[in-house]
Amino acid sequence: MFNFRKLATIGGVCLSALMAGCGGGGSTPPAASTLSGVAAVGSPIVGGAVKVTCAAGSALTATTSSAGAWQVTVSGQTLPCAVQMAGGTINSAANATPYHSIATALGTVNVTPLTDLMVANLAAGAPDAWFSALTGVTLNNINQTKIDTALTNLRTALGLTPLNTINPITTAFTPTSGNISDDMLAALSAAMTSASVTYADLLANASASTFVAPAGFGAALTAAYANTTSGGSGGGAGSGTTSGAITAPLAAADGHYMLAYSSGPDIGIDFRAASTLQVTMDSATGGLLAYDINPAATINPIERIQIGTNSIAELGGDANITWGRWNGGATTGNYFGSSTLPGTIGATQGFHYVVGTAATLPTTGTVSYTLSGATQPTVGSGGLGTFSGTVKIDYATDKVGIDFTVTMPDHTYHIVSTGGLTTLSTSELTIDRTRLYVTGDTIFGSIPMPVGGSACTTSSCMFMFDGMVVGAQGSNEVGGTYVIGNVGAGSVHGAATFKP
Repeated sequence: MFNFRKLATIGGVCLSALMAGCGGGGSTPPAASTLSGVAAVGSPIVGGAVKVTCAAGSALTATTSSAGAWQVTVSGQTLPCAVQMAGGTINSAANATPYHSIATALGTVNVTPLTDLMVANLAAGAPDAWFSALTGVTLNNINQTKIDTALTNLRTALGLTPLNTINPITTAFTPTSGNISDDMLAALSAAMTSASVTYADLLANASASTFVAPAGFGAALTAAYANTTSGGSGGGAGSGTTSGAITAPLAAADGHYMLAYSSGPDIGIDFRAASTLQVTMDSATGGLLAYDINPAATINPIERIQIGTNSIAELGGDANITWGRWNGGATTGNYFGSSTLPGTIGATQGFHYVVGTAATLPTTGTVSYTLSGATQPTVGSGGLGTFSGTVKIDYATDKVGIDFTVTMPDHTYHIVSTGGLTTLSTSELTIDRTRLYVTGDTIFGSIPMPVGGSACTTSSCMFMFDGMVVGAQGSNEVGGTYVIGNVGAGSVHGAATFKP
């Protein structure tokens, strides 16, 4: 049984205490004055020489690690910056092909065959020759719109579905089987072999005025990806149906998201918001397809879960927050060393989630929030219910009151913080504004529940809610996931969001 509390927060805030908490301790990741990423081709490129040339300033250099990772500190250079990775070894064999990438912002810049093809399309020529002849004028003529066009051209030419939700340059990943980005690279290599297409052929086609894949290559690539861990299990997108809709796609201005989830009978409830957190959303529906709490991790703890063959039920949301319930299939990925968790999720079970953006919070005033959306609560062993509730926050004291009702087939659970919605000062819930870009193992308090129903068979029963406040000041929203009872067949799980 699992009920992990390895928690963190980012540029938003988490509702701690009952909204079980955002932890302390851990280490602070590199400041956003770096360019870093992974050099890989389906396997990491080890010991490769990385050179970074920017529009102004001296060149920067680095060497890729055993996991293909590299990083440089930008100090005095002016973006955009071009990246070249040459040499090194791939599975102990010498690498003879240089690969390239481009950055218009600090942060993640991967260097792979896919980024190299984007550069070829952007430069309308061989990336190696383009990099060798770079000038400040050349780089200053590159903007994000041109890079986005190159990405669109790449996606259209290759026709590989999971590529539609992943940016090869900026999506952080680990070059191991089962990671969607890495499996796409492995499939690219396999497709070249099966379709008798050379990498030089791909570069030439990418450099042409219209990027079209060589004849038969698209079908070969799709077939090759289907033979990978991600493709074979439907890791790139759910094979079920989606019920519900969002009003606008989730959009974080700073690129960071918060994730809360609750699932039974095996997983429990937790909150993820480290600066390393990567979420993959369906470009068509806006639903959550996958998350990875640390794409660079190569040993446990690893938590990277994909929707697999599940559907998304009760999908909803807007540009600040979205929610849903995976059900009716089997997840894929790795949950702290297990490839079978959460595993198979029945139609009346669920992996409930809320994903939100960073918040700008007021420091005064009291705001009431009414229910804007919720998943159907589920029993760990199976069973559906209904949810209703209200949240109230005093931003001067950061105290949070709740009044929730969860109605299940065998019992109705009424959850009220101490003081209810009238005396917030005595509530167990508080907003934690301090845990920015920090990971930890802190557990805050919970609300005791009376005996009753499958979730609360003993006097030690608790209600827990991992929550977040999202959005701009004056239009903040609240959301999170909850569990009644500890992990097990009788536990009750769900997700809910609230607006003023």
